Formats: sequence, structure tokens, C-alpha cells
Amino acid sequence: CRIEQAITLDQLTRIVQDGQVLAHLQPMAETLDLPMITLTDAELISIRHGRAHPCADQGEAHLSHQTVSLCDQQGRLQAVASYDSGRAAFAPRVVLAS
Repeated sequence: CRIEQAITLDQLTRIVQDGQVLAHLQPMAETLDLPMITLTDAELISIRHGRAHPCADQGEAHLSHQTVSLCDQQGRLQAVASYDSGRAAFAPRVVLAS
């Protein structure tokens, strides 16, 4: 989110009155200042069970960040994970309900 995207209270009132709130919400994955890793459905099931995600190809590029957002194929935030050097994997810290 950027300050240029901010709206006034009057604009917010009109948006609510017009029933357009959902059209103006930012996707959660875009609001986090974290690198994003996109996972398959099978990988997300594993994450939802608390299992760490191995740092195969996409993980290595994010190691310097330590914390990443894990998203589904549509780019929706599913979890936030931290790098666990002992397992060379991203361990889920917060998992959102599906």
C-alpha cells in the first residue's frame, strides 16, 4: 500500500454506501512487504498441517529475507513462513484458514 492509494473518509463513506467495499480492498499478499512463494495445492495442504516447505528452486532466492508469504496459484495469501536453516525449509508461522 502506498500513500497515493489512500482515500478520504468522504470517499470511504460513498464506497460503503454504494456497496463497493470489496472492489477497493487490496489483496493481503500485496500489502505485506515480503517475498512471495507460490505453492501447489498439495504443498498448501502440507503447510496447513504445519509441515515445513523445502527450499528447492524458489526458496533459495528468498533466503536473505528469512520471512516469506506463501500463496496459492491465484496469488492469495495462505501462510507466512520463516526460514529454518536447520531443516533448509520455510516453516509456517501463521496459516490462514482456507
